[in-house]
Amino acid sequence: ISICLPRMPPLALMSATARSMPFFQLVPAVAPAPESSTTSTSDPLATPEGPPEPTPVDVPLPAPGATLTGEVACPPATGAPERVTSFEAPPPMCLATGPDGAVDPGVEYTATVRTSAGDLVYLLDAQRAPRATNDFVVLARYGYFDGAPLDTVVRTGWAEFGGAFDDGGAPGSTVAWDMPTEAPEVGTIQVPGSLSLAPVPGSDGLEAQGGRFLIAVGDQAADLPARTTVFGLLLDGTEAFPAIARAGTESGRPGAVITIEGVDVTEAPAEG
Repeated sequence: ISICLPRMPPLALMSATARSMPFFQLVPAVAPAPESSTTSTSDPLATPEGPPEPTPVDVPLPAPGATLTGEVACPPATGAPERVTSFEAPPPMCLATGPDGAVDPGVEYTATVRTSAGDLVYLLDAQRAPRATNDFVVLARYGYFDGAPLDTVVRTGWAEFGGAFDDGGAPGSTVAWDMPTEAPEVGTIQVPGSLSLAPVPGSDGLEAQGGRFLIAVGDQAADLPARTTVFGLLLDGTEAFPAIARAGTESGRPGAVITIEGVDVTEAPAEG
């Protein structure tokens, strides 16, 4: 068998049937399609000549928020009253759970990432990646991402955000935990627009950084470790996704300043 990228439109709202599909899949090997002079759809900005690469810009970093010491409490669903960007301990499980302690399959989580370039709407996979989903939801409700830029955008690769704050000249992760992968042993496919945890360097994707996240932009996202935890499927992002792709450079220094203005997480009964 071979692993193939599912051909699904990442920017259109999906039907209930599509929303229930796994974020990755294995399919039988097929003969490759003949080369064509038409533009590949893997890069949303590709042209026959290739678009010019933007000039990298300096990305301003937001000031850090408050620090939580000791145990972390679950923030209110409406958001914590104070922005927090530094945590000494990992959060508890704050997603809805059933009597057996497992994440409730009857609850669906959707995240709207509001950026200066438009909104990205994600369906979060709490069933297959409960720890990653919980991590993202808790940080979002503490305002961790508010004002944070996309600090790395690799052309046709991925954009990275979270953990870059102006803390006296030494920006870096301000969460004190890593998490084991929740990806299956066969690995995952980075569908354009998908949301994942940033792997710990050198871990081959078996460990992820608790506060850093990736948005797959194009073909080079396949270069990420196969065991990278993917937990968010892009449902809508008509304006924001192309803008993020346009900001990509070979070096990863963004060609435009794109800032996360906030992340809104909603809970609703799961469909069908």
